[in-house]
Amino acid sequence: MYKNILNPLFLLLILFFVAACSEVNDTSSQQSSEDDVQEVVPEDSDSQSEKDDGETAPVVNEEPEVLSDAEIRVVMDKFQKIEDIVKETNSKMTFSDEESTQSEVMAAKLQENLPESIKELVSSEMLNKELPEELQYWYYSSGEDGFFPEVSLDARMEVIENTPQFIKVKTFQLNEFFQWHGNVYITAVNENGQWLIDGGYEWVDVDKEPLDLSKEELLIHEETINDSEIEFIAEETITSTLADGTSKTANAIIVKIVKDNMLKGRFTDTGEVVNELPEKFKSAE
Repeated sequence: MYKNILNPLFLLLILFFVAACSEVNDTSSQQSSEDDVQEVVPEDSDSQSEKDDGETAPVVNEEPEVLSDAEIRVVMDKFQKIEDIVKETNSKMTFSDEESTQSEVMAAKLQENLPESIKELVSSEMLNKELPEELQYWYYSSGEDGFFPEVSLDARMEVIENTPQFIKVKTFQLNEFFQWHGNVYITAVNENGQWLIDGGYEWVDVDKEPLDLSKEELLIHEETINDSEIEFIAEETITSTLADGTSKTANAIIVKIVKDNMLKGRFTDTGEVVNELPEKFKSAE
């Protein structure tokens, strides 16, 4: 009797136990699934846009570039080309006797005959203002002073100002005539994307602003004007009589012009030629 009663009870207990275990497993599985699922937070649209822009758009440097020294030199070479065009045009001109006595008439006539290529060298302002004035003075002085200074850009081209729109350099003129020694400032402007000489030039006499020539500058200059190899001999303080009869004591550089086998000295502050070199240098000739 007890055996028949226990069997159903035993089966009931087993079913209850199995059901309980199944519920525990379901709960554990559900918790595990919830842990694996991460909450997705929608990203702000502005943030995403900034991220995309940062990935696709490169950083652009909008600061205008300035010219290198080599590029500036190309621009400054236009200074000499202006004189070349003026002199070439003048060589083809003819003037009546009446015109030849009026420098302003000659200047206006020459300017009318300048080639269009002049506009590739000078700014519009210089073409209409400074250039006519230079032409008139040139004719007035009968060309004795030259049209423009014969500057030594190979020896010195000191960049004073360099911006995307404006360039100013300092050089000098130095020859055998002291009255034509001086510092020369040349400017150029960026006009519609083209660099052009502007305002002619500014001349400063050596008595107001010394040249202060270096050995390297003088060697390059003498080599250019003498078309010869130049040897450096010495740099020291020298006393010499100047062309006007006065005596001067100052720093000077002595060089040798090889092709002529001749010594030459210049005072570094003014570029004046030393007329009397000390005897100790004579042996170098």
